[in-house]
Amino acid sequence: KGKGKGKGKKGDKGKEPGAPREADPKQVFVANIGDMPEEELRQFFEDAGDVERVKVLRTPEGLSKGVGFVTFGTVEQAQKALTMSGTPIEGRSLVVRLAHGGNKGERGEKGDKGGGKGGKGCFNCGGDHLAR
Repeated sequence: KGKGKGKGKKGDKGKEPGAPREADPKQVFVANIGDMPEEELRQFFEDAGDVERVKVLRTPEGLSKGVGFVTFGTVEQAQKALTMSGTPIEGRSLVVRLAHGGNKGERGEKGDKGGGKGGKGCFNCGGDHLAR
């Protein structure tokens, strides 16, 4: 309490409000988690290392969107978590990949999101991890 002047979070100096965040190499995006609670997700990923933060994305009604983010203590731990992709969890095949930091405009040539007529690509982020 009483620390700082309330002018933003540590490390935000010189950044425009609403500007895309830098990708955090210690953070992974996880999908196909169903309605798994954050604490259960934390316990699952502790096999990879020190879990600093877990965030499950939710609808305005509070229901899980089945995706989230896990931030680790080190880059090496995040890399280890990537090897957990494909692990069966709650009857689904877990998807784990590096988080891109919310840079929605930097997906590739002409803003291609991997979707299209074939219905491939993640409905949430446009990635190709669901196109298998």
